[in-house]
Amino acid sequence: WTQNMSRMSRALQSAFDEARSKLQSMVDCHLDWCHRCQKTDVPHSVDSAWKLGETQKISNMLADYNGRLTDLGELPNSIVIPSLEVEISEVTSDLMRAPSTCLEEMHAMLPDVVASCLEHLSDWMSQRRAQMSGDPESVESFVEEVSALEEIGDEVHAQADLMARMKRLCEVLGDHGLELSSQRRTKAAQIGRTFVEFRQWVAEQEEEVSQLRDGFSKELASKLSELSEAACQLSVQVKNEKFLRLTTDLGDYGPGESPPTQVVIAAGKTPRLFFQGELRGCGVKDVESKTTALQSLHEQFQRLEEDHKRYNRYEEVLRQQKTCSPELEELGAELQKRCHLWQTFHSWQSYSKWMASELSYVDLDEVSSQVNDLWSTATEAQRHLPPNPVFEELVSQLKLMQDMVPALAALQNPHLRTRHWNAISGIFNVHIEISDGSENPEYFSMGQAAELNVVPCASEILAVSMKATQEHFVEVALANLETIWADVSLTVLPHGENRDAFVLGPIDDITSNLDDGLATVNSALGSRYAQAHLDAIKTWQARLLQVQELLEEFSGCQRRWAQLDTIFAAMDVQKQLASESAAFNTADAGWKQVMMEVQTCPNVLELTTNQSILQSLQETTSTMEQIEKDLRDYMDTKRMAFPRLYFVSSGELLTLLSSGREPAVIEQYACLCFDGIACLDLGEDRAADILGFVSAEKEHLSLQRVKIRGHPEETLDALQSAMFAAMRRHLKTSLEEVLALSCIQFLGTWAAASDSPAQAILTSWHVYWTSTVENCLLQASTEGSAPLLALPPVLLGPVLQPILRLALGNPQVSKRMSAVALILAILDNRDVIETLTKSWPVIVDGFEWQRHLRFYWLHDEVNAVGGPAIASPVEHSGAGGGVMLHQMSSILSYGLEYLGSSQRIATTPETDRCWMAITQAFNRQYGIALDGPSGVGKTEALKGLARIVAVHCVMFPCSEQVPHEFTSCMVSGLAQQGCWLGIENFEVLPPAVIGTLALQLSKVQQALRASRASLELEGAIVPLKAKACACALISHRALFHASWSGVTESLRSLFRPFSITAPKLARVTEALLLCEGFVNAASLGVKIAALWSFASDAGCAGENDGQD
Repeated sequence: WTQNMSRMSRALQSAFDEARSKLQSMVDCHLDWCHRCQKTDVPHSVDSAWKLGETQKISNMLADYNGRLTDLGELPNSIVIPSLEVEISEVTSDLMRAPSTCLEEMHAMLPDVVASCLEHLSDWMSQRRAQMSGDPESVESFVEEVSALEEIGDEVHAQADLMARMKRLCEVLGDHGLELSSQRRTKAAQIGRTFVEFRQWVAEQEEEVSQLRDGFSKELASKLSELSEAACQLSVQVKNEKFLRLTTDLGDYGPGESPPTQVVIAAGKTPRLFFQGELRGCGVKDVESKTTALQSLHEQFQRLEEDHKRYNRYEEVLRQQKTCSPELEELGAELQKRCHLWQTFHSWQSYSKWMASELSYVDLDEVSSQVNDLWSTATEAQRHLPPNPVFEELVSQLKLMQDMVPALAALQNPHLRTRHWNAISGIFNVHIEISDGSENPEYFSMGQAAELNVVPCASEILAVSMKATQEHFVEVALANLETIWADVSLTVLPHGENRDAFVLGPIDDITSNLDDGLATVNSALGSRYAQAHLDAIKTWQARLLQVQELLEEFSGCQRRWAQLDTIFAAMDVQKQLASESAAFNTADAGWKQVMMEVQTCPNVLELTTNQSILQSLQETTSTMEQIEKDLRDYMDTKRMAFPRLYFVSSGELLTLLSSGREPAVIEQYACLCFDGIACLDLGEDRAADILGFVSAEKEHLSLQRVKIRGHPEETLDALQSAMFAAMRRHLKTSLEEVLALSCIQFLGTWAAASDSPAQAILTSWHVYWTSTVENCLLQASTEGSAPLLALPPVLLGPVLQPILRLALGNPQVSKRMSAVALILAILDNRDVIETLTKSWPVIVDGFEWQRHLRFYWLHDEVNAVGGPAIASPVEHSGAGGGVMLHQMSSILSYGLEYLGSSQRIATTPETDRCWMAITQAFNRQYGIALDGPSGVGKTEALKGLARIVAVHCVMFPCSEQVPHEFTSCMVSGLAQQGCWLGIENFEVLPPAVIGTLALQLSKVQQALRASRASLELEGAIVPLKAKACACALISHRALFHASWSGVTESLRSLFRPFSITAPKLARVTEALLLCEGFVNAASLGVKIAALWSFASDAGCAGENDGQD
């Protein structure tokens, strides 16, 4: 059963699919068309086709609907397939519904279209017959009839086309079986005959009009002749001489006679504007009457002009040439000029409202603008008129008003006061009444101002007005000062955590207001208009100067008090400086009392009236200045005990002195005074003994035990002595060890195993290398051979590899840095040997060898490693560990300053030249001025040489705010410590500070040349050490800048200038790569240098082009 049901289901499904396929093939061709029929707007489609005259389109629509409906009607009612019959009559009915509806709408609409056409044609012919029913009796009616006939002729063709389309539509209806009603068929048959008869009637009317044209043309010519005669008569009236004459209180004036204003001026009287109204004086009486008369004539002219235009239109209809009327055109031009002239005069007289208005309320800009407009209109009207007194009088009055405007504007000045009105009264020799309680007249009209005859006195009035304005500006400035300073008060803030002490808050705004106020007062005093407010200005000047003095006293006193309060807050300072502490307590009480009064009354102007506050501030300041002097003397004694404290600020020094027995404080300031250390070795218990130095690279320098003394300067001085002794001991040990090596190849092993500091190891290598090269040179000069050719493999090749292994494989930072320094030194030695080889033959005393920096070890005044004895002008018997540095004629003693194992700079030929210039200048007790662009390496060159020589090098960055006291402190430290001083940005110092510094450095250099042990600085005798040298690091060519004209010569005498250039990048890159273990460092250095140069050039070009 299941199988039977399954087969039955598949059979039925197959039958249904077949039926669906047949039905789809039958209706698919009609389905889209039926959908379009549903969306079709039949009335719109028929109406559009009819208006466009597309009758054939209407026929095609009918044929399409009928044909498709026939095809749908022929479809079978059912589809028969095996085992199934499908009824499709309802589908066919649904498909035929939309096209049947469209066809029915067209059947209903098209007969109505025919009926509408019939009615339109019939009505049009009836209306046109009625329009032409009467006979013309005048030119006007004849022209109207001719125009109507022409319109009919134009419309006949359109109506004929409409009739043709209607007939075609009737044929289409008949072809598709649509019959019109009997009445419409009758009208359609008759309309053709009626239209033919109408066209015949139109032809008869045209013949009749042609016969009447000549008669009416003569009548039109007669009317034109009458129009010309009327124009001539009107022209005589327009050109009447009375329209170019004036009638005034002074008489009647005609063309060629002087106008009234000129007559009044000639009589020596005040010129008067001729306004109607209450103003006295002569006036033009007949302006309004003549304006009215001209207006009447203009109306007559307009009627004549309208008639002429109408007659020209008749001539156009009658196909005649238009008749021109030059008389009428000339009449219009003459009449328009006279009308414009008198209307302008009338407009001018209508402005009499100005004269009665109060002067302060009159808009003189509007007056001037309207006068200019009237003047332009009058000038345009007069252009083709003969000279006449009307125009001349009008222009005279307008010019007089225009000349009065500047003086009237000056009288309108709102800043005029009683004194100014009195001056104006004196100018006119009249009395101008001033209202009570005011500084201006009670009522002063424009007419009253005009009666004063202001034009001749305009310059004097303008001067008084200008004075009033400028005095007003001074008055406003003083009023602004009053407003601003009424609310200016000092801000009082608590000082730190001390609730009993107060300080002033920021006073920048007050200072800015003070500067502006003084500038305002000084500007007002310099003005020639300040006399009226001179007393007030001087009062404000005195008050502001008092404010300035008070603020200066407050600022100076508060600054000193804050500094001293911090210093004397420490109990140790109070115990050591008992008298100064007592004096400060007195000053402190005075300051706090002043601040309490300020807190009660903070207004600045009120404080200036309290003289006790200013007196208290001055007394407190005087007390604190004496305390500061005593403190400076106290600190100078400490600095002289340990000169490196000259390079520490006063605040830091006082902190050190107040806590000098604490190991942590000693450690902190030892790191400031000694460049090479990062911390002190205080032992595990960090007790009162110092065991050694520890550098930033964790290198340890053992010292003889240094006890922390009661005075910190003594502790630091003992540390310095212990450092020198330790460095002298390690340097001697290193020299003995390097000389004891059986083979130079063991240099790397020795450097790794040595307990000496990296500094001592490097110096020992320099001594050994110098001795070896000089022995080779002496041997070569004796034997006549060139053994230098064997030096590179002997000295350099076997040495580099073990040192490289030490640099890359040793975990200790200090040992790695020591190895890197050795590598850089060996590379420098390699370059020297190559230079000597290229310049062979070379002797020991020759320039090629002497120009290099050489190290010698003196022991019992004889070179311990061979070579001649060194004849030194310096007495030396163990200072510097017996190591001396020579370069050309310069001899420098090794400084024994511990600098840790910091990296040595990679030297280049540019560096060697720079060092040679520095040593030559220092050897002759001169300074050196390194001149070059920023970033070229001036600072590093000086510090690098200082590391090699092992001297303390202090870098002094300059700024515009550096006082001369600070430079004096630096120079004193330089002289007493015997260190090197690098002055950075020398050129930014103020000229006064530069002069002071130049004088002090000059004294130091003169004392060094005289080999004196002391010198006088700032009134004090200070000891002098022979190693003291100064170096100025300045920007490119700044030393010879024009702004230094006052001190240039003195500076040139102190410093030897040297222009330093950028080092060769390939050489520096090679050294850095070799230190990192690159085997082909030389070739890689050249490539990286080229790439860097290209990138730098591209970056500069991009920056210049505005690109990233």
